[in-house]
This record gives sequence, structure tokens and C-alpha cells, in this order.
Amino acid sequence: MEIKLKILIYGGTGYLGISLSSGIGRKNTFYVTTRRKKISSSKNVKVFNEKKDKNKIKKILKFVDLIIIANGPSFEDSKKNFFSYIKYLDSELDIIKKIKKEKTKIIYFSTIHIYENSRNIMAKTSDLSLSKNHYSLRNIICENLILNKFNFKNVNIVRLSNIFGIHEKIEKLNPSLFRLAINHFCLQVVKNKNIFIRSSKRETRNFVSVNDFVNFIEKGFMNKSKNFKSIINYASEKVISLNEIMKHLQNQSKILKLKNPKIHFENKMKKTKINYNFEINEIKQRNLKPKISIKNEIYNTLNKIKNLKHGKY
Repeated sequence: MEIKLKILIYGGTGYLGISLSSGIGRKNTFYVTTRRKKISSSKNVKVFNEKKDKNKIKKILKFVDLIIIANGPSFEDSKKNFFSYIKYLDSELDIIKKIKKEKTKIIYFSTIHIYENSRNIMAKTSDLSLSKNHYSLRNIICENLILNKFNFKNVNIVRLSNIFGIHEKIEKLNPSLFRLAINHFCLQVVKNKNIFIRSSKRETRNFVSVNDFVNFIEKGFMNKSKNFKSIINYASEKVISLNEIMKHLQNQSKILKLKNPKIHFENKMKKTKINYNFEINEIKQRNLKPKISIKNEIYNTLNKIKNLKHGKY
């Protein structure tokens, strides 16, 4: 018999939170926090305002099986107010530590971008970043804050690659889904608009399908028999250039009979960053590595937007 879990997601109305609650919300009960003023709940997803519903959230902490922290600020927000989120998280972790059940698991979504200035060909989970950008440093501080606060017990740091796509079970489009580059590009195609990219076409990045990501969380953390190391890289085994991404976008647009987008690369630099390879032994050993190709996920995303497109989108 399948065990249903009670899961609390901090920042559950953002891209990752929506993808998780849509993808596996019917099997489990989700409680999500948000700073948004207008909120609405559904049968299996209960939404709470972080300020107004503080006491309700504290009560929820007493019985949930899994806590996911997915409300970290963006690159730009990290730069504007570096210490704000760190102070918030430190305070929130003290509350969690005092209230939560002993066996409740905690997941913090960090980023593989903490390796950006590393000169290692293989970026391992144990490597320390030499990065000096605000986003990376903020994540490194938060990682250590959580690990030390709970003495590495029942805590996992998941360093995420660039997740993209729209989960197959999402039935309504939301602005949060389009704050990521490829999702935004796909939306522009469906809206028959040109695509402008600030980066060089030669720049390479590591991408993972959101459907693979949701499967990883469901199979990797909602099964009590599986235990990961404290820090996990979740990435694909290949990097791909932005030029290749755009070619996939154009080809899949033709298949779906959408107008071929005009693409403009604003950065003409010939050089690109190091092609990072990420150590993903933890997820490979458990057969949880990403499997959906970039091409297929772009097709799925375009098709999803095309079929669900409405109003302001």
C-alpha cells in the first residue's frame, strides 16, 4: 500500500513549487507558503501567506513528513539585498528545528552555479566554489546554515541544474512558469514574437527537464528506503550551446506548425565559459538521472503552451 505524505513547500507558488504540487499533488497533501496577497487552495494543495498565516504554518510543521525550501531569491534579488534572505532563513530554521517531528526530512534547493568560477573539469559535491557573485555566495552560506543547524541529520542540499519545461500534469498556465529562459522563449514562439538573447550563441549550459526533476524528487525523497548523501548534484551528463537550443526550438516549431521564430543574439563574443561536467553518481546509482532529451522537452513545452494559451499569455 502506497504511503501518502504531507509536504510543506516554502515558496510553493514559484516555478519549482507549482511543478511539484501539480506533478505529485494528487498522491500526497501539499501545504505551500507564499508572499503573494492573492492565494487560492485546491483539494490537495493548501496555500498559506507567510506573514498572515504564521501560526497556521507552525501548526503544520508539527505533522509534515517532508519540508522543501524553494523560496530563495533570484540572481538579481540576491545582488540587491544580499543578507535579507539569509536572515529570514536563519530565523525560519530556528522555528522549524523547534517544532518539526524528529524524522521529518528537509530539502533545500541550491544551484550548480556555485561552481561557476571553479577550474575543475568535474564539479564534485564536495568542491568549494571560488565564485564571487552574490547569488552563488548566498546559496553557499544558506547550504552551510542548514547543514550545521541540523547537524547534517535528515537534511539534503540539492544543487539544481537549469530546470525548464512545463510539467505534463499542469493544467493552467501561470506567470511563474515563464521566468526561466527556455520557457520564455517557447512562449514568445507561440505568441509569434522575435527572441532576443543577451548571451553569446556559443555559451554552453546544463539543462534538465522539469518532468525528470519532479520524478527525481518523488522517487528519491518520498520513499523511506532511499537515503542520499547530504549534498547532491542534480544535472544532466551533457552541456549544450544556446545556438543548439535555438535550433531545437526552430525545428520543433515547424513540427507543431508554429511560425519559425526570428532569433537575435546580442552578445557576439566568440569565447564561451568552461564546459562543466557535474558529478551525478548519487542519482545515477539510483536510476534517477535525467532521461528526457532537450529536444523532446522543448516540443512538450511548445505543445503545452499552444494548447493552454489564454488571455494575458
